Amino acid sequence: MPNGTFDTGSAPWWSTANTALKVEGGRLCADVPGGTVNPWDVIVGINDIPLVKDETYAFSFFAAADPGHVAKAIVQMPSDPYTAYLSANPELSVSGNGYAYTFTSPVDQPKAQVVFQLGGGATPWRFCLDDVSLKGGAEPDVYKPDTGPRVRVNMVGYLPSGPKNATLVTERTEPVTWRLRKGDEVVATGETTPRGTDATSGQNVHSVDFGSFTAVGTGYRSAGRCSGLQVRG
Repeated sequence: MPNGTFDTGSAPWWSTANTALKVEGGRLCADVPGGTVNPWDVIVGINDIPLVKDETYAFSFFAAADPGHVAKAIVQMPSDPYTAYLSANPELSVSGNGYAYTFTSPVDQPKAQVVFQLGGGATPWRFCLDDVSLKGGAEPDVYKPDTGPRVRVNMVGYLPSGPKNATLVTERTEPVTWRLRKGDEVVATGETTPRGTDATSGQNVHSVDFGSFTAVGTGYRSAGRCSGLQVRG
């Protein structure tokens, strides 16, 4: 990344005409005007960043905002339709923070842009940037699916005298202890029944049967619906 530490001034970084770049305290800063509509109405950026198809890149920077503000950090195609290869929305604080992302370029692009879109705010604020880095050879992110909570319950509710079953997602193969809570009080307890691998989700599951609990009272989300099921183990 050319001059990502701004030790030699602001060049070759650029900004839209409605703000000016200043290097202060070793950081690149810009006073962002208020009253703009779109994020791209105010931009700080740099051109001619080469990307190689299928290469994974580590993109990092330090940024601050006064007052705190959300910005858009983008690595993109340099012309219409400005396809983004990476787009992030860091929440910037007054004291500043470091941010780090990885992405894999889908194309060979010898003249990509790195831009920070700062517009769309009603009031003015100050943006400061430092230690911008874009390096190839990074490890790709490992996909981790959102599998939801460990304990899956009937989100509609349970009838007081009806069956009450929940599902526990766990790697354990032996029964584990479950507890049903109402606030801080344990109102029922028992052990799960291992069921093996669920054919639909591919996850190892246990059944939790708490049908013996029939009380109705305050502290539940609706009559007979239990909100405090916990599993130990």
